[in-house]
Amino acid sequence: MDKPGYTPGPWSVAQPWNGFSEIRGGNGELVFGLAAGVPGEKQPDEICEANARLIAAAPEMFEALQNILLCPAILDELNGDNETNNAVAKARAALSKALGEGQDSNG
Repeated sequence: MDKPGYTPGPWSVAQPWNGFSEIRGGNGELVFGLAAGVPGEKQPDEICEANARLIAAAPEMFEALQNILLCPAILDELNGDNETNNAVAKARAALSKALGEGQDSNG
């Protein structure tokens, strides 16, 4: 798989304020601003921060999942039953989604 074209990790979450969190890259650059809820009805900072933590973990999760799926030793140890096959298929689909493969412009 090709190297993704996103801001390299690690990412971190800045302190949330007024229903808004910032995700920052390793050099402190703004990666993403995240508001929870709809305008005028913001979610509490705790929800916004939890969402931001999940997003901030994306580069590490992406790399870990990619490494698992590219490691023949791990895949050889899987027993190949339906549950395992479904899990591997979902992992591959998630990586493809993250890379923007096979999606139309509406996501």
